[in-house]
Amino acid sequence: MFDYQIILKEIEALKWADKYLDYVQLRNKGLKKKAQIKLGEFFADFILQNKSSRREFIDLINKVAFTTNDYSAYLPFNMHRDLLLPEIIDWIKDEPLNPIPYKWSSKWEDNKKSLELNPQDQIAIEKFANYVIGKISMNQHELPHGYPYDGNADGDASLIDFFEKFALNITDVEKQKKILNTLAELKQCAIRYGLSEKRRS
Repeated sequence: MFDYQIILKEIEALKWADKYLDYVQLRNKGLKKKAQIKLGEFFADFILQNKSSRREFIDLINKVAFTTNDYSAYLPFNMHRDLLLPEIIDWIKDEPLNPIPYKWSSKWEDNKKSLELNPQDQIAIEKFANYVIGKISMNQHELPHGYPYDGNADGDASLIDFFEKFALNITDVEKQKKILNTLAELKQCAIRYGLSEKRRS
């Protein structure tokens, strides 16, 4: 896994991104109004940079947010929506075979494409694992209370089948074991429910 302190150092090396670092420091001190002013100044600086610099920042800051699991601190919603997401969309159009912009997209279909382009990327694997497990767990969470399966059980089982081969590439053995066990439990439930639905119809 990436060391986010190292990545922050890389962001510090981007001299044009100093307003962003000021924003983070002010926010950490609880100075929200001043922090928002600095974030606005950073927006103006970001737009002036060339594509390569903008995209380097996107990759770095998303790694920080992912490794710290603190998206609200490092990727405020308005920055992600208004500044970074349009750039990610353009990046995908410019470089359709580059897995990096797909990885940081908000669309799960793009995250899937990132995995297909780079099946060894540990962050891409974990991001997609979080999506698959979260989605299917939500579809199944009311079953113990007597409610029906929320969604398509067969589709969920197929999604797990698709993802399992990527989960085998997880280098952290304990993390891989935990994810594979969770997937196996979810898949068993989806198959069981899918079969029962077919019997009823």
